Amino acid sequence: MRHIFRGIFFDMGGTLVFPDPERISAAFSRHLKRDFPPSRCLEAVHAATIELDRRLTVPSEKPEDWWGDYFGVVADHCDPERLSSSAERLHAFEELRADHRKRNLWSWFVPGVRELLDWLESTGVVAGIISNSDGRVKAQLRAEGLLDRFRVVLDSHEVGIEKPDARIFRMALDAVRLEARDSLYIGDFTNIDGRGASRAGLSALIIDPLGKRSEWGYPTVRSLESVRNWLEAAGS
Repeated sequence: MRHIFRGIFFDMGGTLVFPDPERISAAFSRHLKRDFPPSRCLEAVHAATIELDRRLTVPSEKPEDWWGDYFGVVADHCDPERLSSSAERLHAFEELRADHRKRNLWSWFVPGVRELLDWLESTGVVAGIISNSDGRVKAQLRAEGLLDRFRVVLDSHEVGIEKPDARIFRMALDAVRLEARDSLYIGDFTNIDGRGASRAGLSALIIDPLGKRSEWGYPTVRSLESVRNWLEAAGS
């Protein structure tokens, strides 16, 4: 089929990989002293993305401690009755932070990554990564055998520019010699990924697993596995 996009760039965390729900479950269960199934933790991760995305639209609520705010929402979703103490939650958050320093917590590759990349490659679409990260994106992709599937991989820690700054998107476009009007960016935050892509002239698509942000200004899909259908519909 003929694509309306010649290049598709992906966010990493929250798009291709999520925080490992098994590791979150283990830390929460240990410190909050109750069982938290991984499936519940994964749903809580999605809820945290929505809440922090919402806060980014309100200057007075803009997150200052991303780690604490993010996992605070995860804990609220897992433990809505707040049966655990603040100290117990803090111990869980700090264990996850220490674990993340040693081994990236955002390590659970979502279903359908390889299949989507195979399909894009078969149709001649250039794939790339633009990620706000800590310098570990390339190593993570290499470990999964995926690094060579992307023509360009930009990690904000390495290039010194973070989304939503339009310059990081333009760097990716320049690297693969594509025009913004021919390119799509797929991410999980409307106020970081959608806004940054739009500023640079790219189209944007938001991964929204809970289906809560369909009216936030950007097209959405529920999962990475739905991207192919969305692209086929967009190109028809």
